[in-house]
Order: sequence, then structure tokens, then C-alpha cells
Amino acid sequence: MKKNSLFKKSSKQVKKFFNVTFLSKIGAFTVLFMLGFYLFQVTEMTKEIHVVREYDNEMKRIQEKSRKTEYSFLRANSLSRAEDFVETMGFQKVNNVHHIQISGTQIAAR
Repeated sequence: MKKNSLFKKSSKQVKKFFNVTFLSKIGAFTVLFMLGFYLFQVTEMTKEIHVVREYDNEMKRIQEKSRKTEYSFLRANSLSRAEDFVETMGFQKVNNVHHIQISGTQIAAR
């Protein structure tokens, strides 16, 4: 009999501990916690996406600047080689060029 009375007492305590209002409070707290955690994760992910996009744009700008610098370097290097070639071959600089114009349907002029 003593054993039954202890069981009944502990059963009442368990029922009192796990009553509906307590479980609903725990459920509401869990839902609010999960919602807050979800918002935190979305905010952090958005920040990271923004940072990655900024770095990507900066890399594109740097690559374009590098390409322009490389082009100007190659052009300057090519021009200096061309000038050296012109000097060694003894060519003269030409300022004006006059073209011969054939009029109409003539193939050759007399």
C-alpha cells in the first residue's frame, strides 16, 4: 500500500509538472527561439552574399585595369621595336600621302 501511495504522489507531481500551460509555454518559447535563429541565419547569409558580390566586382575592376595596363605596355613595347626597325632599315618619315583616284569604269588610264 505504501508503494501505491508513493506512485500516486509522484504521478500527481508529474501531471502538475507537465500540465498543458507549461507545455504550451515551452512550445511557444521553442517556436520563438527557432524563428529568431532563422532570422539571424538569413541576415548573416545576406551579409556574406553582399560581401562576396563586392569582392567579385572589385576583382572585375582589377582584372580590367590589369588588361588595360598590359595592352598599353605591349603597345609601347611594340612601338619602340617598330621605331628601332625603321631606323635600322633607313626609312624616312612621311607626313602626307596622296592617292591616285581612278574615275568611273576605267580600268587603266592612258
